[in-house]
Amino acid sequence: PPRRSAELEKLDPSLWLDTYYTVDTTGKSHTSEYLKEIVLQSMYNATKKFGVSVRSIVIDNASNVAKMGRYLESDNIIQ
Repeated sequence: PPRRSAELEKLDPSLWLDTYYTVDTTGKSHTSEYLKEIVLQSMYNATKKFGVSVRSIVIDNASNVAKMGRYLESDNIIQ
């Protein structure tokens, strides 16, 4: 698991909700379409596993990631 900040270490461990997971993309081209599928699958998994709605995602401004973001916006998945 990732290292926790000192502030997080002070919190009651029962409040922690580790929702991260990794996707092995070895050998796959990181196209905007492929990244969109990973995001959609991740959102679906979060809903099924935790019963939550994903309200935001954090992305960088690499051209393939920015294009993926535009796809999600055009499909009204994110705003």
